[in-house]
Amino acid sequence: MLAKHHSQVLSGSLVLHVNGSLGTDILEPLARLGALVAAAHPFQTFSSSDPAQLHGIGWGVECQDAAWPATQQFVYRVGGLPFRLTKTDPVSKRRYHAAAVAASNFTYAAYDLARGLAKDVGIPAEEFLVPIMRQTLENAITAMKSNAPFPITGPLVRGDMDAVKRQHDAMPDHLKEQYEHLTEALRRAIEAQRD
Repeated sequence: MLAKHHSQVLSGSLVLHVNGSLGTDILEPLARLGALVAAAHPFQTFSSSDPAQLHGIGWGVECQDAAWPATQQFVYRVGGLPFRLTKTDPVSKRRYHAAAVAASNFTYAAYDLARGLAKDVGIPAEEFLVPIMRQTLENAITAMKSNAPFPITGPLVRGDMDAVKRQHDAMPDHLKEQYEHLTEALRRAIEAQRD
């Protein structure tokens, strides 16, 4: 409907969507009317509507050459860093978006387990969890910047499966499944890092 009534306005205008897993194909009707179309996804988790959360973050962009300058300008204007995606097939777009989910939401899964265990044993999360989580994030940043392996510690990386089993056996029932899933994911990551 928008396309039908506003074709003159759309000609040469930039129209973009911010869904990380979808491509520009959903905007094709507008492109046929002369709009410059782009899929420009802010690679960020949002805790509020504060626009400062857009500052200094990467934006994954899919667009035709003609739309790239306007899309870059838009992303820079809102404080972002545009990055033109080289793989934009549907599978690659879903993997791209899953990277954001892994970096943000999967971190929450580990935080939630740690918070539950801290509460269970009566330690203050702020004094115990915040420093180790902050250091883990710093370790991740350092590893990415230097293209070095992520420094992992603990019984699983040492191959101490008895200690892992004892931890599992000590888990409150409502946290066992979460512990199992995260432990298995970590085990696979350690194996991949060693290969």
